[in-house]
Amino acid sequence: TNNPVTVDGGKLYRFFDRFRADNPAVVDEVELTCEDLLELNDLYILYSPTEFQLPAVDNGNGYEIKNLSLKNFHKWLSASRTHNHEIQLKTIHITIQNQQK
Repeated sequence: TNNPVTVDGGKLYRFFDRFRADNPAVVDEVELTCEDLLELNDLYILYSPTEFQLPAVDNGNGYEIKNLSLKNFHKWLSASRTHNHEIQLKTIHITIQNQQK
């Protein structure tokens, strides 16, 4: 959803780890695969003490985050950071290996 999530300073947050989460019911597990032997990706984690709008569309049942091309994501990110100087960004580089090849 496009709703803000409150976080507490000084607290460790784990992403995508249902077994170590305080509330496993709200964890979205993600399994990453690739068609090639190896794929390089980036995870972008954004934080701001003030609200910012995610790229979302109204699907009739509320808002849902829409998929963006990398170019359009960077345009959205740049515009968001221009309007909200408090946005902090952490980029995590990940490597996905195809276990089938």
